[in-house]
Amino acid sequence: MMLQTVVPGRSDNYPRRGTERFRLPMHPQRTHAPLAERLRRRLLLDPATGCLEWQGVRAWNGYGYIGSGGQGGRTLWVHRVAYELANGAIPDGLVIDHLCRNRRCCEVTHLEPVTRLENVRRGIGHGKETHCPQGHGYTPENTYTDKRNRRSCKACAIERERRRRK
Repeated sequence: MMLQTVVPGRSDNYPRRGTERFRLPMHPQRTHAPLAERLRRRLLLDPATGCLEWQGVRAWNGYGYIGSGGQGGRTLWVHRVAYELANGAIPDGLVIDHLCRNRRCCEVTHLEPVTRLENVRRGIGHGKETHCPQGHGYTPENTYTDKRNRRSCKACAIERERRRRK
């Protein structure tokens, strides 16, 4: 039996997978920079708004996230990390509200711990609209509440019913 010499960087003479001499190239253990440093590297100040905006990866909902470090580490929301680094732990039962309404913002003066209910009340939309999508005003005469306790436009409902009956 002839032993094959393995030369790093050359794939043509690597033993085949499944043989006893096959080994993946060894990589030194990766070390991660501290979380605070990795966070700071990806923040950019917007002079117009004063927001420290996250320039890294964002989730489908617009909030930035960062890995906690290490293999198999947790994924953390960057605005929560920024708040905790500046002010300590977020109190139990509270969430972080962006006072500036910018989901990419990590400026700690723009972040405030509030209850989930208060955060929803402060949110954009969620019952603050004055007109339906077709432009009818949400007046007491033109508004009703459906079975799911959602506000709806009577004029739009009448129009939908007319189209359905044709």
